[in-house]
Amino acid sequence: MSTENIFYKLFLSHPHEGGEGYFPHLLFTLKYGGLIILTGFALVLHGLIPKLHQTTASRQIFHLYNIFKARWDKAHGQLSS
Repeated sequence: MSTENIFYKLFLSHPHEGGEGYFPHLLFTLKYGGLIILTGFALVLHGLIPKLHQTTASRQIFHLYNIFKARWDKAHGQLSS
């Protein structure tokens, strides 16, 4: 396998399958990966102090689900719920 093929397979094939380039894919993963981490922190804080973030994690998870589902549907067709 050539160096060019290895580079394509490691860095470009997956983003291209979803119809985007490397950097848009990277920015999406950084943004939403960070939101997932923050949602986890909110959930842990709620576990420690139940009065804090009573609905934050649930709302954020539903929000993230809708974003990821729309991206999946665009790239792969309808995802059954």
